[in-house]
Amino acid sequence: MEGHVSLVDPFVSVVVPVLNREETVRACLESLLNLNYLEYEVIVVDGGSTDKTRKIIAEYPIKLLIDPRKGAYAARNTAVRTAQGEMIFFTDSDCIADRNVLRNLVRNFIDESVAGVGGQIASHNPTTVIERFSDIAGIVKVNYPKGPLKWNKSTLLSGGIYTANAMYSKRILEEIGGFDPEFVVGGDYEFAWRVQRAGYRLMFDPEAIVFHSHRNTLLELIKQFFNYGKEQAVKLEKQPESFFYIDVKTYVLPAYSLRFKSPFRAWITIDFFNLSILFLLLAAISPSLLYISFLFFLATILGAVREAWKVAEASKELRWIILYPFLHIVRHISWFAGKFLGTVKHRLLTF
Repeated sequence: MEGHVSLVDPFVSVVVPVLNREETVRACLESLLNLNYLEYEVIVVDGGSTDKTRKIIAEYPIKLLIDPRKGAYAARNTAVRTAQGEMIFFTDSDCIADRNVLRNLVRNFIDESVAGVGGQIASHNPTTVIERFSDIAGIVKVNYPKGPLKWNKSTLLSGGIYTANAMYSKRILEEIGGFDPEFVVGGDYEFAWRVQRAGYRLMFDPEAIVFHSHRNTLLELIKQFFNYGKEQAVKLEKQPESFFYIDVKTYVLPAYSLRFKSPFRAWITIDFFNLSILFLLLAAISPSLLYISFLFFLATILGAVREAWKVAEASKELRWIILYPFLHIVRHISWFAGKFLGTVKHRLLTF
């Protein structure tokens, strides 16, 4: 794999942060060591694993770095500093890469204005109920049209490529300053925004594929969305200007987002499910508000059941009529609880 930069294809450094992934890291490494690409290296950065992860990694001809418990984004920065490649491909230790992923990503660097390219993230063999729900709900599944990535500035979570399947020019990574290590999740979004603000373009190629293993227990799903929610305040805090974002989610109509400049940063989600809980609590003061709470909750359930019916029809499994709304509400509550904690921690209005 290792060698000088090819005259045809650039030398690529493949970077994988890992922490306690003994169940998935072997399949990940085997896929990375069998890519259809001539010259590349694989760098794994271990964040202080206490299981058999590091022992498994030692079986393979890859470069192992130790960067204990500083987070995945700090680990990626550590790898970039030692990387030989002029292109850096990022993926995760719970992913399996398609053999042609590097070749399909590299071909999109058509000029110096292209800083990075993202690829499709598909589900890897979902079998448990939680894995199948994540697959159906599109959690950590990404597939955009081929070409330049469109950045919708009215939507906070827009315009990013995910480090589960992303390639950046090392020159750009160094120029922009690398990933922000303060993030636990979501730092790939924030870095992509900095890249685009600097005047560079991001591309997407759906033929560049990695397969991601979903969380497989209810507790892991709850933790996943709690962490997602908690990091939203950090994303808002990192904005260079003060914007007020508003999302409207009725569940029975398409979601709507907008932003405007404001003296202070905020991200408010007008969500019928949240409103149903709010009015339920306020009903202790004014019992008539219980009816309003019921109407908001009914809209939420109707929207979730409508989606659940589509899932049940497609899968021919009626159990999803109950399971889908239940799991949807569970992940929503986890997300909201995380956002509330992030609001308190960072003293920003995000709910």
